[in-house]
Amino acid sequence: MREGIPKSAVKPLVEHCQKLSVETGRPAAEILREHLELIKKYAYFFFSEPWTEKPSVQLGLRDKEAGFIQGGKSYRERCERFTLVCLRRNISLEGFDSECFNYEFKLYGSMACWNCPVWEATELRKKVADTERLRREIEEVKRGEPSETAREMYEYIHKSDVVREDKMMLAKLRLYEDDGGAKGKSCEVRNKYKCPYGEESEQLIENGGRVHALWQIVEWYDNHWNPIHTTQPTIQEMKWYHYGEPSIIDVTSYEDIMKAVEDGRLDRIVRERERYIKETQSESSINVEKAFQDAVLFVETFFNFHPTEYQAKLLRDKSKRIVVRWSRQSGKTTTIALRAIWYAVSHKKTLTLIVAPSLRQSMIMSDRISDFLGSLPPLYFRLFVKKLQRTVIQFNNGSRIIALPNSPQLLRGYTANQVICDESAFFREDELVFYNVLYPMLATTDGILIASSTPWSKDSVFYKMCNSPEFKKHLVTCDDAVKAGLIPQSFIDEMRLQLPAERFQREFESQFVEDVDAWLPQSLIVSCIDAGLQLCEFQDQLQGDFYVGVDFGKQQDYSVICVIQKKDNMLNLIHIHRFPLQTEYASVIGYIKSLSDRWQNVNAVYADVTGVGDYIVEDMVRSGVRATTGVKFTVQSKEEMATILRETMKQGRMKIPYEPVRRREDIDLCSELNVEKYELMKTGHIKFSHPEGSHDDVFWASALACFASVQAPLPGKGAVMLPH
Repeated sequence: MREGIPKSAVKPLVEHCQKLSVETGRPAAEILREHLELIKKYAYFFFSEPWTEKPSVQLGLRDKEAGFIQGGKSYRERCERFTLVCLRRNISLEGFDSECFNYEFKLYGSMACWNCPVWEATELRKKVADTERLRREIEEVKRGEPSETAREMYEYIHKSDVVREDKMMLAKLRLYEDDGGAKGKSCEVRNKYKCPYGEESEQLIENGGRVHALWQIVEWYDNHWNPIHTTQPTIQEMKWYHYGEPSIIDVTSYEDIMKAVEDGRLDRIVRERERYIKETQSESSINVEKAFQDAVLFVETFFNFHPTEYQAKLLRDKSKRIVVRWSRQSGKTTTIALRAIWYAVSHKKTLTLIVAPSLRQSMIMSDRISDFLGSLPPLYFRLFVKKLQRTVIQFNNGSRIIALPNSPQLLRGYTANQVICDESAFFREDELVFYNVLYPMLATTDGILIASSTPWSKDSVFYKMCNSPEFKKHLVTCDDAVKAGLIPQSFIDEMRLQLPAERFQREFESQFVEDVDAWLPQSLIVSCIDAGLQLCEFQDQLQGDFYVGVDFGKQQDYSVICVIQKKDNMLNLIHIHRFPLQTEYASVIGYIKSLSDRWQNVNAVYADVTGVGDYIVEDMVRSGVRATTGVKFTVQSKEEMATILRETMKQGRMKIPYEPVRRREDIDLCSELNVEKYELMKTGHIKFSHPEGSHDDVFWASALACFASVQAPLPGKGAVMLPH
């Protein structure tokens, strides 16, 4: 028998039996003998194929394996065959993978009893008991002198929709007990091949499938006839909703549900639901095990996520090189996050890296992945997830997802099977990162590279990827997202009016836009992004040498404060604050004063006094902001400040953070710095401007802060008016 099994697998197989011995209390020799007897009994299947170099990383039973298991004539024989399949799948010339054997035995055993009513009834009994206990406790508190919170909880549990949901839960429990056969039965195992009910398990699963299908119809009816639900159907969907029509079934009554099956009332709902499914294609016959081979089936099965046509194309793309250029609000982060989960779960012992211009940006993707995993039912969360951390997610099959900033030094320490580069158009030193680090890394694993980003500079590796025949391209505009129903047209119309044309084209039409007349070119801005630099909050306690730039505005323009920290000869932009329109100057001055008190050594504050008058400097000095300098914006002074800012960036002495934009009010620093345009005048001077509908206050506040760090007088000199 030993000759039939790779020698490299013998020792780890023995060690596996020793581990099982500790867990079960049975002798390891007895467990090993059982395994060997199974191999001998089913040798025709076990040795039907040559051993592979390494165990397959792909999850999901093959048709041949599933057929072999179902070929067993008794429950015991099917259990034997299932154990043998799990052994066979995890033996290779490399050895035996005990960890993956345990994972697959648990996972596929659970999938096989997907519809078992006993497990569902066990969980429902727990929920009913918890609900009843909570109601009793709240009722007892109400009898005394309840707090406001207790009164609110009492009112909540007596709301009609809450009472109704509790009654539906009782009806569902009775359905699973009486018709599913789960009455008097309980199970904490949820593994068909370790089922405490043995031969009866097949009949239980068959019963469970029937009652599960019935309850799905009941829930669909309740959702489409009951206006208590929070569903907000679109105009196109309203024909499937029957709010205000007479009810057909009392979904809180088990007796009425069963009577509706007998008297034909349920038939109308079934026919309506079939038409709904056919027209909307909202449901399909899903084989749970097949979901591991198909990312779309996977996200539909486990996350109840029904992708749009363009999302499904990205989920199912098997290419090794993929480039994604999608409009904002089109579901890009959601789709890539779900694809990352599918890949990690369905490919054993793989590493997926999420790389972004900053750690905060990569954590947005990581957080989305964690949110989806956290939404799983407890059973499947425990099956899939081993450990969930902010930047590292570990799966029970040995796979990992790790979020990292764009740092060649950090990336060189990993060997990944899949790399997801988010906002890759903003990678500093992108040629070094892609050509010297990521490509060689993926060459060793024949891995997958997914590069996604908002279009930015044409002088970037991302732009080359978008035009390379080696990359499978996924382009989605706002029109596609509107057509798919993910964005309302009114929002797009609003953004078209609010944003400069170039920015709208980049962010919503997914176009690369030339910036030939921008004072700070896109490529220059990207070269200054530091993956390890983050904006500091107002409440942070910092020490160092700080320089503040203030661009005052009120009615039409914003007041903006930028802070630069000077370390040796390097300037780091560490804080930006934009005040709402019509904010009083006193509030802006108060903010600067508090900032100066919190952050030691604010050496200089340079403020634009062009539109507000020289008195603002005197007010700032009287308020305690003593190192204040007023700057009057003229053609010459603006040219000097803008030139110093650009030259400092060109010299590599200016570093800026990459801050993700999540809300409308967030500052898109790269776009704000890129907004300022210039043209040469006949006098030889430079005229600055910004497109209609945009604001350049962040640009000039940054220029003032940079100017202050270069031109500031010694601390303690008081207010100075620059003579421009």
